[in-house]
Amino acid sequence: MAINMTKGKTVNLSKPVGVPDGLIKLHLDWEVGRDENDNPVDVDVDLGLLYELKDGTKGVVQALGNSFGRLDGPPWFKLNGDDQTGATSGEIISAFYSHAEEDVERAGVFAYVYRGAHSLKAAKNARTTIYVPGLEERVIWHGEHNTRYCAIALLTNTGTGFDVRMDVKPISGGIIRSGHRKIDRHWGWGMNWTPGRK
Repeated sequence: MAINMTKGKTVNLSKPVGVPDGLIKLHLDWEVGRDENDNPVDVDVDLGLLYELKDGTKGVVQALGNSFGRLDGPPWFKLNGDDQTGATSGEIISAFYSHAEEDVERAGVFAYVYRGAHSLKAAKNARTTIYVPGLEERVIWHGEHNTRYCAIALLTNTGTGFDVRMDVKPISGGIIRSGHRKIDRHWGWGMNWTPGRK
C-alpha cells in the first residue's frame, strides 16, 4: 500500500539491508482538469530535478533543454520522457540506488507548468510518488497552487541512505528563468540559468 507523506516532514527512505539494488523512481502524475464549460484544460506539467554530486557537480534533469540525463554515468538520473497531457503515464526520473548512494550528495524535486495554463491548479490531483527498493511507495500530494512552480521534495544523502523532506512549496515566477531561479534559491543551489526550450 502507498503511504501518503506529510508536508514539512522529513523521513528516511534508505534501502533496507539485504534488498538487491534497484531503481529509485520519482513519478509525477496528474489528471486533466476541466474549465467552467467542462472542456478539458490543456496543461503540460514538467518534472524537474536539481542534482548535486559528491564531486561538486551541479545541474538539472528535465525535458526543457533536452536535459534528460542518463543512468550509466553522471548525473546518474534519467527522465523517461515528456508527458505533455497528463493522459498517459506521467513523467518518471529514475536512478540506480547504488549509484545515487555512492555519487549523489542531494537532489531537489520540482514541478512546473510549461504551457497551457497559468498555474498548477489546472493539473488536478497532481502527485509525486517515490519508489525505493524494498520500501512501500510514498506519495506526495502537491495540492492546488496558483503558481506555475512547486518545490516538491529534497533528498539528502546521509552516508547510509537518503532522507527525504517534503516541502510542497508553491514558487511564484514565470517559465524558465525566473521560476527556475526561485526554485534554485529555495534550496540554495547557486546555479546560473539561461533560456531554454523543448
